[in-house]
Amino acid sequence: MADYASNISIKILSNYKIEINYIKKIYTVKVDHSIDGYNIDCDKKNMVIWGRPKLFNPASPQSSNVTILKINQPSIKKEIGIMGGVFDVFYLKNKPIVYIESGMEELLVNLTDGSFLEKKGYEAEPSDFEDCPDFFGKSYRRYPE
Repeated sequence: MADYASNISIKILSNYKIEINYIKKIYTVKVDHSIDGYNIDCDKKNMVIWGRPKLFNPASPQSSNVTILKINQPSIKKEIGIMGGVFDVFYLKNKPIVYIESGMEELLVNLTDGSFLEKKGYEAEPSDFEDCPDFFGKSYRRYPE
């Protein structure tokens, strides 16, 4: 049986538009923020994209927005404002949860519905995160470390 999940490619079309070619189906996703980075989970099912918002809202200032989507049906699941900018995102092993590392806070977000999870003293350990072989298009950083 073919490994269909490996048939993925990502192309950034503009500051606010990304193209996902998944099993020979092409999806275009427009976001309301720049595309400064993205990361795909090891199962190649979820994608988190982050960047600066198009419009700054002085009533609710944020440094970055995060978009969560499913790769096989890339309609936007959730957009979240994040204080302090996003440095990186990591997927937790065997859980539908993403850990978002920002300049102000670290957040746990449920990939199923985009809701924030309470940390209650949670401190991330490298062993908590997925560790899979890198694949072409797995991640992107506009500003590499």
